[in-house]
Amino acid sequence: MSKKFLIPLFAVVIMVVSILGGIASSTAEQTDSAVQLTTHPAEDYGPDWSPNTRILFTSNRLGWDAGQGPWYHYDIWVMDQDGANQRPVTNSPYRDCEPSWSPDGTQVVFCRTDHSWTSTDDDIWIVDVDIGETSAHEIFTYGDDQDPDWSPDGTRIAFNGAEGWEIFTITPLGTDLIQVTDFPGTSPVDWPDWSPDGSKIAFVYYADWAIPSIWVVDSDKTYAGMDEATMLTDNGDHPAWSPDGTKIAFSSERSGNWDIWVMNADGSNPVQITKDPADDLRPTWSPDGTKIAFQSNRAGNLDIWVISYSPPVEKLLVKLTGELDYLSMENVKIRLAAIVKDAASMEPVSDADVTIEIYNPAGSLWVSDTMIERLSGTGIYEWESSDTIRKLRLKKGVYLVHVEASFQEGPIASDILEFHIDPEPEGTDILVYLVVGFIASIGVAGLILLRRHIYNKLHRLKVT
Repeated sequence: MSKKFLIPLFAVVIMVVSILGGIASSTAEQTDSAVQLTTHPAEDYGPDWSPNTRILFTSNRLGWDAGQGPWYHYDIWVMDQDGANQRPVTNSPYRDCEPSWSPDGTQVVFCRTDHSWTSTDDDIWIVDVDIGETSAHEIFTYGDDQDPDWSPDGTRIAFNGAEGWEIFTITPLGTDLIQVTDFPGTSPVDWPDWSPDGSKIAFVYYADWAIPSIWVVDSDKTYAGMDEATMLTDNGDHPAWSPDGTKIAFSSERSGNWDIWVMNADGSNPVQITKDPADDLRPTWSPDGTKIAFQSNRAGNLDIWVISYSPPVEKLLVKLTGELDYLSMENVKIRLAAIVKDAASMEPVSDADVTIEIYNPAGSLWVSDTMIERLSGTGIYEWESSDTIRKLRLKKGVYLVHVEASFQEGPIASDILEFHIDPEPEGTDILVYLVVGFIASIGVAGLILLRRHIYNKLHRLKVT
């Protein structure tokens, strides 16, 4: 087999599901195609996406526009999910920040510092998002209370503060204080985020005030120590559960600077989502789970950005089928179809890039083209020879068809299909065979090449 047919050197595993397919896998990462939503020269940060498609964020643009300096007049703002209709929700001389929507999207819980940026007296407040500042009222004050997050059923609010750097919950009336965590020492436990079903709370632990790690605890626990909580990942901050509860978005500087990552809810398979030399932080999910908003300074100052998200396909499966229609040796129609699926779920993969190359018996490239998914959502990609190819005389020998599918710059799968053209002596029959070869490379103590041929007789046509 010529080296031109070898799959690029990825660590792959062969999973034979039929005589017509093989798979290869590699780690998938999402392409950074983030879109900027806010562009004001002031600071816009800390987004929170609502159940009704609006986004909250914190901004000091009122103080900025009034010439009051960069550390004054932070307020809660709201905008449509496309960045339109930006307006303030609160308007006070204090620092309002860290907003979180109520489940019905009508109210916002946030923290307010009463006097100045250097004050440690953060309190928990609630405001009606459509009424605004006149409806703002304090519900809890016990020192430095920060980072509130409303529970999915609306009955509790988790936050950091009260007595020590721990996670607490209260009712929206500010009553029934319950301490959830009780980690050792004075290292802060912060940034609580409820799971969609309300059964768990993800949070951040800054051990010795160093690199943060993300943990999860049952929400009904009281005074839970480290032995009653589970660490999901180190080097992670600002956890945010996906709407379906299967993923957690978070900030991490494991790539060299702060980026947005997504992992499974059990902490497995972390995937980098943003890839920019600036700092991307504080992720929040759209209600349908297809986008993530975050804060970033990639445009020079803090703004709100959004990026599309789709779960990475960890493995691809390509299943090839093909046929030749003979009119004569000079007139042959070739039809090929490649079925592309997620090898784990067996669901069809749309929007993949599928290419086809056909080599003649001399080893020269005869066809190089793309395969088209004619019916969206089917995962079936087709290719058909053109009139020009039909007029070319086929020679005796093996025609190699190499099809490769890739998805979001990550997983790659390939298949080799061989057409054998063997005229028999004294003319008579043309035997057409379909050969499927599985080729893969396995990175264990060097490369091991596997190849398997399975022959199926397709046609037996009389030549006159």
